[in-house]
Amino acid sequence: VILLMGWQAFAQWQFLGTTGALLALCGAWLFVLSDSILALKRFGGTFAAAQALVLCTYYAAQLLIALSIDL
Repeated sequence: VILLMGWQAFAQWQFLGTTGALLALCGAWLFVLSDSILALKRFGGTFAAAQALVLCTYYAAQLLIALSIDL
């Protein structure tokens, strides 16, 4: 589902080409990265910076998606 969101964000950016769509795309792919790190941590063993990377990518994704909204 997360990859589907990233794919749709990419398609929206290609269609619109706006800054807001680009911010949403970057946020979506940061969510993909965050969930990938969580999966690696859960199933592939842990590494020292995993928790920090998950939190940084998750909150950065939230910020970018919030900034993508046109007012």
